[in-house]
Amino acid sequence: MLYDSIIFDLDGTLWDACETTAKAWNEELNKLNLNINLSADDIRSVAGFPQQVCNEKLLPGLEDSHPNLIAKLTIAEQKAIHEQGGTLFPGVKEGIIELSKKYPLFIVSNCLSWYLDLFFTNSGLKKYFTDFDCVGTSGLPKYQMIEYIISNHLLKSPVYIGDTLGDQQAAQGAKIDFLHASYGFGTPKGEYKSFNSFKKLQAHLLN
Repeated sequence: MLYDSIIFDLDGTLWDACETTAKAWNEELNKLNLNINLSADDIRSVAGFPQQVCNEKLLPGLEDSHPNLIAKLTIAEQKAIHEQGGTLFPGVKEGIIELSKKYPLFIVSNCLSWYLDLFFTNSGLKKYFTDFDCVGTSGLPKYQMIEYIISNHLLKSPVYIGDTLGDQQAAQGAKIDFLHASYGFGTPKGEYKSFNSFKKLQAHLLN
């Protein structure tokens, strides 16, 4: 299949900030005397979901007894990612630069807008992306964000690259091809092309 553009998911596809997030959340939970210790894998297990869904899965019922909890966790996470950032997967920085020479590149993510901004600040990759959208900006489901990108930029044959079942379903909802970043956090269903490194993904797209 020949593509004219590439739309990327963020977490689990381009970088991993789960260690930073888990540490920030645990420090804040400890301040509130809540006996909860989340691991980076706990955070990875909900990657790709909107933040409210992540909160409900990881901290069920706590918003009722601690109404300001999510706001405090968000502030702590934002500060930590601003200071420490996340980790780009091997080959992403160089790969994005090379791919941008052949394709217009986009990002569609279920993250908040500040998180996407900090990804760009931390990675230095913003100039290589033609456009981007996230739940924190548009408030739309992921497949509708993809549709908006396609419509706004008159894309004819885009592909969506992600790591989770939700990413696969978003691509299906937008009626475009999906490629799986198996080095990420999740496992889709059915048949799909899968790549265990960004370098192999890059080679496939530049072939």
